[in-house]
Amino acid sequence: KCSLIQITETVDTQILFGNYLYFSSYSETMTQYAKLLVDKLVKQKDLSKNNLVVEIASNDGYLLQFFKPYSIPVLGIEPAVNIAKVAEEKGIPTLCKFFSTETAFKLKNEGKEADIIIGLNVLAHVADLNSFVEGVRILLKQTGTAVFEFPYVKDMIDKNEFDTIYHEHLCYYSLTSVKHLFNTHKLMITDVERTP
Repeated sequence: KCSLIQITETVDTQILFGNYLYFSSYSETMTQYAKLLVDKLVKQKDLSKNNLVVEIASNDGYLLQFFKPYSIPVLGIEPAVNIAKVAEEKGIPTLCKFFSTETAFKLKNEGKEADIIIGLNVLAHVADLNSFVEGVRILLKQTGTAVFEFPYVKDMIDKNEFDTIYHEHLCYYSLTSVKHLFNTHKLMITDVERTP
């Protein structure tokens, strides 16, 4: 009924992400894109030192580092111990945990509420989608914005990109499935961009 396409086997997240080997900052393309996205968000949302930006699955701080020149407070949430350590060494405050409703409540009880939540290529990896998205709703200010990027299932089918189906990617999203997921948690999609 929700139009979600997913694989049926889920590997324990601690096995997959406890000690992760992919560092986003190794990709020059990723870091260049991250800087463009940060500059765009700062301008569009008029962000300042009075705002908080949270990135879920923040990896080694490759994106959050670009908020530093603007003096905008950031928090990374990254479950891989080895990668979170690298982010901390770069001066990016990083909570080494999996994001969930529980994590969001903990942060909110500490007085943290996000003006911006960013999740790039993380939704495909999430086994408990409802806890994850409810956590976004809890942590996000009423006036806040969440930015998510994920591969589009129609492109995967149209372009025969079936090599992107593997054990880390549990879910494959259409706009219909994402809309259903976020609406279920009282979050509204306000803008959609599709990159070629």
